[in-house]
Amino acid sequence: MHEPLLRQVALFATLDDGELARIAEICREQSHHPGQTIFKEGEPGNRLFLILEGDVRISRDIPGSGEEALAILKPGACFGEMAVFDRSERSTDAISNGGCRLLTISRADLEIVLDLDPEMAGKVLRSMVRLLSIRLRATNDNLRLSRLNQELRATLDLLRNDVRRAGHWMLDPGTDSPADNP
Repeated sequence: MHEPLLRQVALFATLDDGELARIAEICREQSHHPGQTIFKEGEPGNRLFLILEGDVRISRDIPGSGEEALAILKPGACFGEMAVFDRSERSTDAISNGGCRLLTISRADLEIVLDLDPEMAGKVLRSMVRLLSIRLRATNDNLRLSRLNQELRATLDLLRNDVRRAGHWMLDPGTDSPADNP
């Protein structure tokens, strides 16, 4: 029943029909009301989620600033998988953004299915590595852009200071020109 959605999820895209059917067997549905928390940062990551309907907001609480929305996920998106694979706590909050219906897969169920089928486990793990590589590259690109943005701001500040000094010199010709006072 959920195989078409599972096939769209990067983690399961390389699985054959029989493997997808085994994954579909361990899926459970959940519904969440608008604004309802699906999980909180710091909670144990014991299941992954696939969006059937609605949107999910991924965010972090920034002390002194409040909630910072990192992403709005749409139907077909998978989230919460990192904590399932690395057995860590949740690194963000996930909140139903207007109501949603989700498929969930528990870590325990996924591990049992993958332990019973090493070939399928290899496919899922290779897909996870590709997914994490894509995310890491995107993060690196964002950091590069952030550094570039900081450098551009610093250059703009220097230009503003030069313009101010030049403007001051033009208003008061008795002072040294900016070229004489770098």
